[in-house]
Amino acid sequence: MSLFRPLFIFAAWLSMAFCLYGAIPSDWSASSTYSKGDLVIHSGTTYQAQQSVSAGVTPGTNTAFWKSLDDLSGSQVDPGSPPTSNPDASEVSSLSDPGTPSSSDVKIVRVNVRGYIGTGDDMRILGFKLSGSADILLRGVGPALGDYGLTGLISDPTMKLYKYDNADDITQGSTENTDAANDDYTSNANASDIVSTGSSITPVTTLRSVEAASLVALTSGFYTSWIWDKNNATGVGWAGVDMKDTSASASFTHVSARGVVKPGDGAMFGGFEITGTAGNTRKIFIRGRGVSLSNWGVSGTMTDPFIRLYKYTDQAKTQSSLVTENDNYTSSSSSSSIASYATSLMGASLDSKDPGMLLDLEPGYYTVILESNDGSTGNGWIGIDDVSE
Repeated sequence: MSLFRPLFIFAAWLSMAFCLYGAIPSDWSASSTYSKGDLVIHSGTTYQAQQSVSAGVTPGTNTAFWKSLDDLSGSQVDPGSPPTSNPDASEVSSLSDPGTPSSSDVKIVRVNVRGYIGTGDDMRILGFKLSGSADILLRGVGPALGDYGLTGLISDPTMKLYKYDNADDITQGSTENTDAANDDYTSNANASDIVSTGSSITPVTTLRSVEAASLVALTSGFYTSWIWDKNNATGVGWAGVDMKDTSASASFTHVSARGVVKPGDGAMFGGFEITGTAGNTRKIFIRGRGVSLSNWGVSGTMTDPFIRLYKYTDQAKTQSSLVTENDNYTSSSSSSSIASYATSLMGASLDSKDPGMLLDLEPGYYTVILESNDGSTGNGWIGIDDVSE
């Protein structure tokens, strides 16, 4: 075989890669960041970045960030032979312009937070913004978390819901939604509907009679769900807000929570689920706050918060894989955008030690874990926003 044949094949492959993907691949570097569409070669395989990729995310370990060209080309169909006749005019007239790929059908439909719940100012307050009208299932859970092996739980959660009078200026106060207030979910007239709705949501949480839940109709606005122990006990608890009908046009655009963050099971876990067509994405802004909470007069804050993002990989939502992690947002390739969003959304900048990430995420169930980088305890805050344009 000619010595030039391998070179010819390689040159032809490079030409194909450039034509199909618009770039020539380079060797992957652990210290480099990459943009969506970039091509790299790692361990003899060529990968394409599926979104913005932070330094150190290795190709072949996470398909949310990297997909090999073999995987991408495997879904392509052989175009076959060219047509031998012109198409019928009626067939052409019935075709519609597909337009550009859209993320309009992709949205956040579930939000929740788990962590240590104290008394007074240390109760669990879950904030969320709803765009549109929908029937919403609200839950405050303690004892049922034991089904997942957790201990040190609040024993009798109770719940209230408030709506800010002006979503753009929360200083104007809020009004309680008395229909959502609950101590024991079994006291609700629609208790059976609460159970059936909850059983359709994975992971399934089997409520105990002492746990709080309500199923209410809500309109667009900024809400806060308050969860605490009826007997002023402390421990780990969970607050969840879910759409009953995920096919409705409504969506969640923001979720946040503040509270004491401890090591281990006392870390703060923020969960959210995105539904929609595979391949479409939403731009999600995630950050944690520690020292910067002093802008709102909060003391005893975390000195060095750290966040990790996981995506569940199975239907039952019992197995997950790491998507990415961040210690200081300033180390991110999107640091300038992160700083801009943090200020525009909350009116206060992040501290240099606050973590942040800006990602294009496909449909799936995700969990953000906020914990201290040095294992200490302190007040922390986590925020998740859909900033898609």
